[in-house]
Amino acid sequence: MTGFILGVQPMQFKLDLRLARLLGIHTQTRPVIINALWQYIKTHRLQDPNEREYINCDKYLEQVISTFSLVMYVFPSVL
Repeated sequence: MTGFILGVQPMQFKLDLRLARLLGIHTQTRPVIINALWQYIKTHRLQDPNEREYINCDKYLEQVISTFSLVMYVFPSVL
């Protein structure tokens, strides 16, 4: 019964095809999507080493988000 709070199932979101391929998930809850995106960022070392609040997109993430760099606190809103 994981994912249920008081009998309510969390809202599921269908990802853009490019983002789904990048993260390996197609439909999931927002926290799971953000966690998968964060894992992708950490695995590919996309966090700026000097200014840790910035994410420097690789060519694949840039195609999905349409920007080269963004501030970490903004990226949940671009999903």
